[in-house]
Amino acid sequence: MVNKNNNWNRWGMIIFLLVLINLPLFVLAAEPILAPPCGQNGGTDCGYQDFLQLIVNVFNYLTKYIAIPLATATIVIGGVIMITAGTNDSKRSQAKKIIWMAVWGLVIVLASWLIVKLVFDSLVPKTSPYFPSDFK
Repeated sequence: MVNKNNNWNRWGMIIFLLVLINLPLFVLAAEPILAPPCGQNGGTDCGYQDFLQLIVNVFNYLTKYIAIPLATATIVIGGVIMITAGTNDSKRSQAKKIIWMAVWGLVIVLASWLIVKLVFDSLVPKTSPYFPSDFK
């Protein structure tokens, strides 16, 4: 019975920490991060530049607010597993695998962001009104 209660305490602490870490995201939800301010409240209609800005905003949001914090948390979890492993070689190799997978995932995400940025730079000239303002 002690193990079951201890398991509930562990999951409760994990959920509490996840809510605490993600609390700033609720504050950021108050302002429109992703959608460009077109077509709202009788404003101008959305055009091609607004569509490109939406794509840039989505990639920036996914990179800044999801991929980097998730990779950081995964690396921290791998580090905690490695520290608590002691002399257990299987746990140490598991922790190394977790850390390397998180690093490679972050490299893939940042490389995809770089590819999108290079495509925008090559297809749309910087002097064009269609070039997203976040990439200048």
